[in-house]
Amino acid sequence: MGTRLRTQKTKQKGLGQVIDKLTVYDGLLIRRHCDATEYVKSAIMATFYHYDSGDENPNHSMCPKDSWCSYQRAEASGELTTYTHDYSPLPPDVLEAIKPIYEDFSNDNLLSRCVGGFNQNNNESFNQLVWKI
Repeated sequence: MGTRLRTQKTKQKGLGQVIDKLTVYDGLLIRRHCDATEYVKSAIMATFYHYDSGDENPNHSMCPKDSWCSYQRAEASGELTTYTHDYSPLPPDVLEAIKPIYEDFSNDNLLSRCVGGFNQNNNESFNQLVWKI
């Protein structure tokens, strides 16, 4: 997923920081919840829809209630009426370009290979096991 998102970063100028943030978040998500594929699948798509959201069109229904999502935190604390997004939503053409990446990444077959904290790079997976000892 990281490689495909970085490819979009070169095609879509000005999105470097957002693409980097998405790549890091999704990597952490898999490593922290490596045995919960259903949770990972929904959380991956939550990040996609999170960055499709803005003040005019909030789309945080997939973001976890007790989570990293500042919109959900504002809703839980009753401060939603004064809440404003601290970022702009991704442009529709960017969302259209990265949506297939997210759909592929949330595929059960691919996620099943990540169970146990392994990733697709055998060397990185081996190193992770060594450092856990």
